Amino acid sequence: MTFSGAQINVQKTKSSILEMVDALCTDTLTVDKPGAKKFFLSHGSLLLSTTMTQLNCVVLLQSEIPDEEEEESYGEENSLCYCKVQTNSGVQLCVSRGDICSFSVDAVVNAANEDLQHIGGLALALLKAAGPELQKLSDDHVAKNGKLRPGDAIITDGCNLSCKYVIHAVGPRFSDSNKKTSESRLKSAVKESLRQAESVNCSSIALPAISSGIFGFPVQLCAETIAQAVREFCDSPQGPRSLTEIHLVDNKEDTIKVMATAVSKEFSDLGPVVTIPQQRSNKDSKPSGSKLQSGGSQGELSRGLPSAERGAEGGQLGPHRVDRRDQSPKQQHQHWRQRGAEQVTANGLKIVLHHGNIEDQSTDVIVNTVADDLNLSQGAVSSAILKAAGPRLQRAVHSESGGPFSRVVVTDGFDLNCKKVYHAICPSWDSRGGSAMKELVSIIHYCLEEAEESRMVSLSFPALGTGNLGFPKDLVAKVLLTEIHSFSCRSRPRYLKEAVIVLHPSDRQTVECFTREFHGNAGPTNTQAMSAGFGSSALQEKLPHSKHSSSSSSFSVVSSPSLGVYHMKLGPLTLEVSSGDITRESCDVIVNSSNSTFNLYAGVSKAILDCAGAEVQRECAQIVKFSPTKR
Repeated sequence: MTFSGAQINVQKTKSSILEMVDALCTDTLTVDKPGAKKFFLSHGSLLLSTTMTQLNCVVLLQSEIPDEEEEESYGEENSLCYCKVQTNSGVQLCVSRGDICSFSVDAVVNAANEDLQHIGGLALALLKAAGPELQKLSDDHVAKNGKLRPGDAIITDGCNLSCKYVIHAVGPRFSDSNKKTSESRLKSAVKESLRQAESVNCSSIALPAISSGIFGFPVQLCAETIAQAVREFCDSPQGPRSLTEIHLVDNKEDTIKVMATAVSKEFSDLGPVVTIPQQRSNKDSKPSGSKLQSGGSQGELSRGLPSAERGAEGGQLGPHRVDRRDQSPKQQHQHWRQRGAEQVTANGLKIVLHHGNIEDQSTDVIVNTVADDLNLSQGAVSSAILKAAGPRLQRAVHSESGGPFSRVVVTDGFDLNCKKVYHAICPSWDSRGGSAMKELVSIIHYCLEEAEESRMVSLSFPALGTGNLGFPKDLVAKVLLTEIHSFSCRSRPRYLKEAVIVLHPSDRQTVECFTREFHGNAGPTNTQAMSAGFGSSALQEKLPHSKHSSSSSSFSVVSSPSLGVYHMKLGPLTLEVSSGDITRESCDVIVNSSNSTFNLYAGVSKAILDCAGAEVQRECAQIVKFSPTKR
């Protein structure tokens, strides 16, 4: 820390900080129970957050740190790790400088061309190390199956390499005029490489900076795109199963620093460890490095890799951690954007908020929104899905229309990564003047029920109706989450296990609305209450024992006759919980929370007194005036 100012104030400041530092206490708890890591990275994160808030402490999850012998052997292999992070799915991602041809993994990825002719760059280096058999296997594949396309990947034997398999990924040739297509195809090449590794149960894989060589992809954009693709793969519902390690490898220091920056930025919410290896002064000296525990300070990291290598003011760099409670709303939003969020209902249905493109989802079902004319080229969601699925999707929509439920048309997914697409014909928002909201609820209900009846395991919703159709974003967030919870409670699904709500990265307002609504119901108590319908057993424990509460049969299942209204029978009584304006309730009695003189003119009391009128206020004043005791 550097202080500047009047000497007396600097001394006071230094003393105060030293007192705080002396009061700090740190300890390490090692949890060696099976499944602990997965638990604390998912549902257990809520408990950790609550603990930190209540006890004013910071809890940091750390992956296993290799001992000195492991670090020394790692350096002796001429492989230096610049960045390491553990994903939410438990996969360890490492950015390393080294020779991919001798990297100790189950599979290495070759940056190949469409003809699989390994005549230059990394492909030639791998061929020389693997032997001529690798080219023969590649030629045989092309002769049998034809040329590959950008974004494709195939797998062959590793031949004389130390790895078991070589995955040949065809990256795109970069084009400034069609940058989005280039990025999309590069992501496809990365994801397909990871899927190929999964198909043969590989536990580790090494990927180079695909397309950054003669294919002309800018190194920084290439690194960012690869990092995004790895994250999307690891965070997807159909994510990694056998893979436990993913290595991004290059032998050029400048490239690997850019890749480390991209990974630390993309995974900033997971606390990546960034190590800047220092150059050896002689052959006998051991490599050393400075580590940064990145907790989301992206700007410093992306700007400061070279300066970090030199050190701050010529001194040692220590651990740097960011407490997210001190972050701005914008930084907290960025943290959610990359990490996502999830709930699990009492009946086991997982509800996930996912930040990405609906057309990239690999769930069994993708829900699309279309207009009455069934033209998929109109609207942001439907046009994106049409472009990814291909023209057969439009023909299928027309041929399958007129099904049992006129508001949803079911088709195959074609070139999408899903089995089925549910095309929802949403009405335009009518400001509650018509049946638009009722129809939207019916569409959500039908999609969930149809997925369950069709034995689908997972389903992705977009933010239905929030685009050109004009539905209020906060209202759709409430309706969608409420209906999913209601479906879980009502239908107790056997097959449908996951409902994903996909929010587009550019729609910041929608993201914020869904995030508020999601976290408003995300606590363990709220989520369980909503999911289980305010479970009768829990209520019986809290209510006084009476003749009406002696058995569970006195309590009915919670029903929701309309949006935001919940009914439950408690013996002869009906309990209703609803959201709305208490002054508009048409019941026999309204309870007003007031003060001892009944003249509280704030909050709910003010609203009630305003609506009740002057006569009620005078009556309250008279009661207080002539009452023998103050209330």
